[in-house]
Amino acid sequence: MFSRHLSQIVLFEKSGPDAKIRLAGTAMCNWFERELKGCEFGSLWTRGARISIQAALARTMTLVQPMVIESLAETEEGQHIGVEILLLPLLDARGQATMVLGYFQPLDPIARLWGKPVQALRFLGMSEAGLDTAGAPATQTPARGKAVSEVPARPNLRLVVSNPLPAAAAPKDLFPVRPRAALDLVD
Repeated sequence: MFSRHLSQIVLFEKSGPDAKIRLAGTAMCNWFERELKGCEFGSLWTRGARISIQAALARTMTLVQPMVIESLAETEEGQHIGVEILLLPLLDARGQATMVLGYFQPLDPIARLWGKPVQALRFLGMSEAGLDTAGAPATQTPARGKAVSEVPARPNLRLVVSNPLPAAAAPKDLFPVRPRAALDLVD
């Protein structure tokens, strides 16, 4: 059920020392009660956290290393919930990270915010994603007896830029839509 997580995703694009939000899921906009597209990522954080957030983004993009940010989402009235933010670098055709995919995972029930909008995120710390597996063997054998391949040194996720195909080369009806009557089951 991946679709329910899409609303917690944010796509960042490098913009100077900060990153601009290029796309934000509906849950994220609902948390802040405003449209986040076009905002600087640092503007969602407390003033003291902005330098740390810029450092996390820079590290994610320059080292092409997924990072986890631990934070608190706080309302103006002082209610807060824990939030982990997974930052995944997205590579362009040259292999350089130009965008970051962020996934916001609340660690506490959203109801603790009492329906109030998030005023700011408070930075608690950051770490490289996947450090919990340090010391584990690179290859494991699952229950079915098939070996799991070694984790690649570089991430497999990359940004794919869609270039429109000429009309002659465009695919035709890869998944043709059938009329509804054709989908009904007959006893």
